[in-house]
Amino acid sequence: VRDASEAAARHSLTPGLWIAPFAADFGSEVVRDHPEWILRCRNSSLPANSGFTAGGAYGGKWFAGLDVSHPDCRAHIAGLIQRMVYDQRFTFLKLDFLHAAALPATRHDPSLTRAQALQLALATVRDAAGEAAFLMGCS
Repeated sequence: VRDASEAAARHSLTPGLWIAPFAADFGSEVVRDHPEWILRCRNSSLPANSGFTAGGAYGGKWFAGLDVSHPDCRAHIAGLIQRMVYDQRFTFLKLDFLHAAALPATRHDPSLTRAQALQLALATVRDAAGEAAFLMGCS
């Protein structure tokens, strides 16, 4: 992956990635290995659903929201961002599915509001990326 970012930079292009740092495919290692990081519906143990993609590369998949109030989950997200920015040299990150951090759900830290959870999630990404990357968010 670093070869792609370096090739872009050699051609005076800004190397970028489109990522969804607060959502995970239900079949992913993160969901399988860390069920405690998955947001759960308030009145059941079902995962809180962060949305459905209607086509493209992820054609027709539902995603789980990650619980950024869990310190280990935040550390995992921060580590991924740091590797993308500092090891792989991507200096533009388009952050999608941001709403996943603010889903109405049961959280590891029940004192956080949905807005506070989103604020914590975004601060985690900004802190991990530092000034080395431009961040663009949507959804």
